[in-house]
Amino acid sequence: MDETSKKALELHKKYQGKIAVYCKMPVNPPDDLTLAYTPGVAAACREVLKDPLTAYDYTSKGNMVAGIIIMVATNILTWQDILSDTGAWDAMIWMGGVVALASLLNNSGFIAWFAQSITSQLTGISWQIAFVLLLLVYLYSHYAFASLSAHVTAMYAAFPAVMIAAGTPAYLAAFGLAACSTLFAALTNYASGPAPLFFGAGYISQKNWLTIGFICSLINFIIWIGLGSFYWKIIRLW
Repeated sequence: MDETSKKALELHKKYQGKIAVYCKMPVNPPDDLTLAYTPGVAAACREVLKDPLTAYDYTSKGNMVAGIIIMVATNILTWQDILSDTGAWDAMIWMGGVVALASLLNNSGFIAWFAQSITSQLTGISWQIAFVLLLLVYLYSHYAFASLSAHVTAMYAAFPAVMIAAGTPAYLAAFGLAACSTLFAALTNYASGPAPLFFGAGYISQKNWLTIGFICSLINFIIWIGLGSFYWKIIRLW
């Protein structure tokens, strides 16, 4: 083995990989995570919902656009490369269209009206039935959203208030809504950020995705809410 190969092996063994991902901001104290993620990220989501152009201020969107411009200018990518990437165009069309629809519905007041209408119909019934029905409405209303954060920001606040008013224990309402806020991430091919990327790869049709997503959502609902509620009771979370 020549000297160059030996040095190369030593280098590879030492670093065990060439690329690492680092946080752009400090996340050591708990307060840093509170501001960067839950609940702090909701503030950024609300601003973007009010004015989509603020995404350039509060997200990495501006960096991505600048990166594409640089790659095209330096001929790393050509326009033909960009146009031929059908998966990326699928992601943009799905995400862009549904995000625009969700923003329009929110700005028109439809989301607030929808949440209030549903909750007003459930007054006077047992808290157990209200709890399950509100969770199902909350879960499957994600068909109208292409963002988990946007959905939670737009609809979360109204539901626990009605659950608690109907007699649902506060912690059970909070845990149930938190579980559903993750379960709808795979409901559709546009339900979350990664979904259009997987869908754009072409391994699964839209019909199969929607069918499998719905079936999995029912199974997960039974496990997390049906069995989970009893487990949370056993460990005295509510």
